Amino acid sequence: LTTMTEGGVTPLGYTLAYRGPFNPWNASFYSGGSSSGSAVAVALGICPVAVGFDGGGSIRIPSAMSGVYGLAVTFGRIPFERVTPSTMIKSGPIAISSADAALAYTLMAGKLPHDHFYARLYDGGVKGGGPPPA
Repeated sequence: LTTMTEGGVTPLGYTLAYRGPFNPWNASFYSGGSSSGSAVAVALGICPVAVGFDGGGSIRIPSAMSGVYGLAVTFGRIPFERVTPSTMIKSGPIAISSADAALAYTLMAGKLPHDHFYARLYDGGVKGGGPPPA
């Protein structure tokens, strides 16, 4: 079990309610946020790869501060469903090595169906997997 900052909107990765998570290499430092729990879990070897969500550095900051590799990909390259579509949030892997991050990215990314939000946003669904919706 890991923790995340309230609302996921701080670059520190610290939450007052749970007192952490702290940097995996030095507990007197922060781990970065908001995907801090994912980055710390990977850095500690709990898992080789974790998924992060990034709207302003939330994959990149905790990955850099925790000494692991984070990949914030192009919007929509790794599709995920949201109640409200957003061009601010993207998902991506956090991994112990660049090779693991590349492998996870390859597995996570897929061809978008033509009616997916991102396919419609970028090209009307033409390249997303089929003809644009009627």
